[in-house]
Amino acid sequence: MLSNVKQFLQDEEGQSMVEYGVVLGAVAAVAYIAAVQLG
Repeated sequence: MLSNVKQFLQDEEGQSMVEYGVVLGAVAAVAYIAAVQLG
């Protein structure tokens, strides 16, 4: 997993990092909403 992140950081920079951040935020939001709904 960590090696995949390192490879990503080496291959992609700038706008791709922003896109990765947005996707990560969306996944976190969905996980939070699911946790709240499930109690």
